[in-house]
Amino acid sequence: MLIWRGEVIKGTTYEGKYFQLACDIDLGNKEWTPIGTTNNSFMGIFDGAGHTIANAKVTISNLPSGTYDSYGIFGSVGGGNNKSIIRNLELSGINIDITASGATGSWTGQSQEGMHIGIMSGSIYKNTNIVNVIVKNSSITDSNVIDIYNSKFQLSIGGVVGYATNTSTSNADPGENNRYVIENCFADTTIDIDATAQVNTGLINRRDGRGHYHTGGIIGTIRSQPVWPSHCFYQGNINSNGFIGPIFAALINNTDYSSSSGFGAIWNGNDAGALTVNNMYYSTYTAAGTAFTQSVTSGTSTARKSNTASNVGYVQGVNKGRYTTNMNTILDMFNTNVSTENKYVNWLYTNGTFSFKERLTATVEEPQDYTYEIQIEDFYQIGTYAIKWYKDGVEDSSIQGTTYVWTPSYDKS
Repeated sequence: MLIWRGEVIKGTTYEGKYFQLACDIDLGNKEWTPIGTTNNSFMGIFDGAGHTIANAKVTISNLPSGTYDSYGIFGSVGGGNNKSIIRNLELSGINIDITASGATGSWTGQSQEGMHIGIMSGSIYKNTNIVNVIVKNSSITDSNVIDIYNSKFQLSIGGVVGYATNTSTSNADPGENNRYVIENCFADTTIDIDATAQVNTGLINRRDGRGHYHTGGIIGTIRSQPVWPSHCFYQGNINSNGFIGPIFAALINNTDYSSSSGFGAIWNGNDAGALTVNNMYYSTYTAAGTAFTQSVTSGTSTARKSNTASNVGYVQGVNKGRYTTNMNTILDMFNTNVSTENKYVNWLYTNGTFSFKERLTATVEEPQDYTYEIQIEDFYQIGTYAIKWYKDGVEDSSIQGTTYVWTPSYDKS
């Protein structure tokens, strides 16, 4: 990962290329630079094979000015003509902290700008599939207050993904065959953001910064795509005075949202298509200090009302998921929905949390000086593997088999 991360940032998309983890990676709580940026995204296939990337931090020290910034293990994913896929990956102990403070802009001369933040990826674009991703023991927090004065400022935050749209430059619907997919995902992510969405009542057309301030347990904002995440489960706490939801926060159309008159349609998630709750669950969910232990999918009860600016921070989304504490139901949902093809892995529920049964592990042993041996454990009995040896990042096709003996040379001059 460390080899090609910089290449993605520079514009190499890796579209059509396949990467697979062969072991767990512990990043030692070091600072992490996201793979890709808003405009330069990863377009390949990244298969975690059930392994874990653990213990990293991402620090956001500056507010964007006239641009969008994307943060997570990946900055952005997708946008190409082929499917970009992140699958079978567990992320644990990933902490994103916004240390920036201040105001996002003024009410005059507003520009399109914002932050898209998710533990797995800040932004995902067309032709992106996020399947079998676990996020746990992770957090997205801020150290200072951010004042959203710009009604066009997008603050989209999700426990897995921050923002889903067509491309980095287009919010149009990419079409049924090219829309994003988020399925079979679990997030145990604490989100605590002290942003304040300011309201300017002096304008003829009232603008409310909360229109683009979205915080979801799985994804924050879905743009112009009438698709909700499916077969997903969230547990955790969200503190935010924007739009909130245990699975997603808001689904909005392609228009620039600047009025509070459409709050009801947006937080219900039907602004770009009337949808019904399907296989989206939450438990131990607390939003803006209010704990929810019920499922309300229709009607106008107090638990659902959030169609005015005054109570936008109260409910947020009990209709965007079904409440359950039955983990056997969730485990069965995850495993039943998993393809029987070799590219997926099975879910486990042990010690009060979810994890994957790893597909395989590969270790490199050094039984003696300058001798290296690869050992592979295949837990699913998938088949044979082709082993390639690399020296200094360059493949050496002259080396064959699982053992490599290196004879060092010395300069005797």
